[in-house]
Amino acid sequence: MTDFVLDNSVAMRWHLESEKAADQSYAEAVLTSLVDADTLVPSLWLEATNLLDGAERRGDTTTGEVERFIAQLENLPIL
Repeated sequence: MTDFVLDNSVAMRWHLESEKAADQSYAEAVLTSLVDADTLVPSLWLEATNLLDGAERRGDTTTGEVERFIAQLENLPIL
């Protein structure tokens, strides 16, 4: 297994699609690679809640979509 530090901006691309195809492709590749890695998240990763809250207020996502996304994150092998 390989250690991997997951950046919040990459994980948010799994829910909030980027206009840049390369960013989206990279985020999807990272998600796929989690199968073979011990993934760590820094404590500053809590900024994800602020990002999701802002996206919900702008209408980019809904409360239900955010709740499902958070449930998916909780099921990933991240430490």
